[in-house]
This record gives sequence, C-alpha cells and structure tokens, in this order.
Amino acid sequence: MYGVTIQEQLCPRCGIRRTVRLQHTRLSFCFNCRFTWGGGPVWVPEASPVDYPFTPAELERLATYRAAIRAGLYHDGGPDR
Repeated sequence: MYGVTIQEQLCPRCGIRRTVRLQHTRLSFCFNCRFTWGGGPVWVPEASPVDYPFTPAELERLATYRAAIRAGLYHDGGPDR
C-alpha cells in the first residue's frame, strides 16, 4: 500500500507550508487545496507474496466487497443518503 511523508514544501497553488510526498513517486500533494505536482513514478515495488490470514474463499469475498464499495453500492450514512 502506498503511503505519504509529511514535508516542509510550500504548495505552489495555495502556499500552505506543509504538504506530503506520495511514497514511491515524485508526486507531492496538498491536503488543503488538493493540488498535486511533481514528476512520475520513481520506484514501484515488485509484487511479493504476502501471508494473509484469510482463506481463498474469504479473499474472493473481500474482492467482491471492495468492488461493490467502488461501484457505490455501500454508503457511509452521511447527509446525502
């Protein structure tokens, strides 16, 4: 999973002092104005075997659930429900 690193770099759009660097890329991101700037990928980790404590059937169910969330079938219960 990709993460972020807080950096002391001004956002070119809004000027906020602290922005973040997206891990494994040269991209920077501002949580204030949501502007992204910088170059492309630097290093993409190779796929490595991961020991999940799930059975193959559970992993299949999880993939289906994630696809349903991406499709918008589940809602967080916010005001636009």
